[in-house]
Amino acid sequence: MIRRAGVADAAAIAAIHVQAWQESYRGLIPDDYLNRLGVAERTRSHARWLEKEGRGASFLALDGRRPVGFVQCGPARGAPHPGWGEVYALYLLEEAKGLGHGRALMVAAADHLAEQGWTPFLLWVLTANFRAFGFYRHLGGAVFAEKMERFGGSTLAESGFRFDGRIPGALDG
Repeated sequence: MIRRAGVADAAAIAAIHVQAWQESYRGLIPDDYLNRLGVAERTRSHARWLEKEGRGASFLALDGRRPVGFVQCGPARGAPHPGWGEVYALYLLEEAKGLGHGRALMVAAADHLAEQGWTPFLLWVLTANFRAFGFYRHLGGAVFAEKMERFGGSTLAESGFRFDGRIPGALDG
């Protein structure tokens, strides 16, 4: 199930954020960087975002009542043209991957962005994150840009995906 997130969900989102980074990026981003990620600081950051998200939105994926993933989206930062949207973050716990939660989160984000008039939309993914790269391609995204980002002393390639509209239906709502 997918539901809109609120300020009370900041700690759950932060815990997912940290755990998902540590599970998904081990071997891609230096371990010392991943090991220093803190739930407390992420909770404060997510609470600030949720308090002032404006026309942006955050959604939680739930397995029963337990949060297992989230997505945050809003107006694009640095898009090639005005009026684009952006998926800023989409993270799932490893145990929740392959069950339809990621697609459902993308559907929620794409629908929200379309309702706000922010189409097309973009998102950035580590190019070496082959699982995520394939997932976004499968959902109809096309690589349109590349950039380099620094993470814990390493410079890594990121690929920008462009989506031109809504994502075909969610498996679990």
